[in-house]
Amino acid sequence: MNIKRRLFTLHSWLGLVCGAFILVFFCTGSLMVFREELNQQLHPELFRVAVGERRLGYDELYRRAKAAEPAAQFYSFRYIPQAPNESLEIRIYENQEPGRLFVNPYTGQVLGKSFGSFTDQLIILHYSFFMGKLGEALAGVFAIALLGSVLTGFVVYRKHLLDALLLRTAIRWKNWRTASSGLHRVLGSWALVFNVVLAGSGLWMSWDAFDLKKIFADDKEKKEKALPTVAANLDVLIAEAQRLEPGLELVRVNFPRKPEASVAVLGRAPSSAWIWGRTASKVEFGNAAGAVQVRKVFREQNLRPAERFDFALRTLHYGQYGGLAIKIIYSLLALSSAVITVTGFLLWWRRQRPAKRHATPVRHAAAVSA
Repeated sequence: MNIKRRLFTLHSWLGLVCGAFILVFFCTGSLMVFREELNQQLHPELFRVAVGERRLGYDELYRRAKAAEPAAQFYSFRYIPQAPNESLEIRIYENQEPGRLFVNPYTGQVLGKSFGSFTDQLIILHYSFFMGKLGEALAGVFAIALLGSVLTGFVVYRKHLLDALLLRTAIRWKNWRTASSGLHRVLGSWALVFNVVLAGSGLWMSWDAFDLKKIFADDKEKKEKALPTVAANLDVLIAEAQRLEPGLELVRVNFPRKPEASVAVLGRAPSSAWIWGRTASKVEFGNAAGAVQVRKVFREQNLRPAERFDFALRTLHYGQYGGLAIKIIYSLLALSSAVITVTGFLLWWRRQRPAKRHATPVRHAAAVSA
C-alpha cells in the first residue's frame, strides 16, 4: 500500500469514527455565529428598551442591580449597550448556574434573567456535548481528528484542488453516488482553509481541557463562593481607562472574584486591527473606594507574539468581525462542511456496497438453413 493510499484510508477512518461529533461542530457553529441576533429575536423584551433622555452611570446601574438581585453573583458587564435601544447585560451565577441579567440603562430596572437559553445550550453542545469536562477534552480530540481529516484530504485530492476552486469540476447529479463524490470534492476544496482555521483554533482553545485533574474533578462538591462587591466607582475607573488609552471603545468590565483581585476595564483602541478582537486593550484597577489605583495597563501594541496568536485565533474562530456579511459566510461554510461530512459517509458506504454488475451474455449467431 503506497503513501497516498494510506493517507486516503486515514482520511476515511478519521471522518467515519468522528463524523457524528464533527457534524455537531458544524451544525451548531452555523447557528452560534448568529448568537446575538437569535437572542434578540427570541427575547426582545430583555435586549431592547425604550430610548430615554439620559443613561444612568455604570456605577449606579451596578449598585441598583445588586440591590435588586442580592442572591446573584456578579461576574462582569458582559455586553455594554452600543445602540440607544439596547440593554446592559450582566454575567451572573446563581444557584451554581451561569446566567445573564438584563438592566434598562435609563432607569436601572431589572428586565429579567436568562438561564440555559437556546443559544446557551448550543454553546454547551458545541464545546462539550453536554458531557462536562470530559466532553471538553473529547471536543479537543475531535478537533485533532477534523484537522487530520482536512490535511489528509488535501493531500489525497490536491491534484483536483485548482479545478474545484475554479469551478472547472462539474458535479454530476446523475445519482446519489456521483453527486456525493462531486459535492465532497468541490465543497471540500472551497472550505479547506476555513476548516483548517476552525479546527486549529478550536484545538488551541480547548488545550486546557486535557488536564486530567480538571476532567475527573467532582464539580458537585464545589460550593459557590460569595464574590466581593465592587468598592471602587466604576464610572471613575472607566473614565481613567479611557484617559490612559484615548478613544478606547468600552466593551466589557470584569468584576473581582477574590478580595485582592482587580476590576478590569476591557476595550478596543482606535488603532487596533480587527484581527486582535475587541478586548486586546485592558486596564486593571485595585478594588478600593477613594483614589484610583492603576495596577496594570495592557495595550494592543504591546502584545507579545503568543498573545497576538491567541487573540487572532479566537477572532477567526468566533466570526464576530466584519458584520452580518462575515457571519453569513461563516454559516454557509459551516453548513457546506456539514455536507462534506455526510457525503464522506455516503462515499464510504458506497465502497462497502458496490453496485451489482450484471454480466451480459454473449450471443452467438446461429446459422439458419434455408
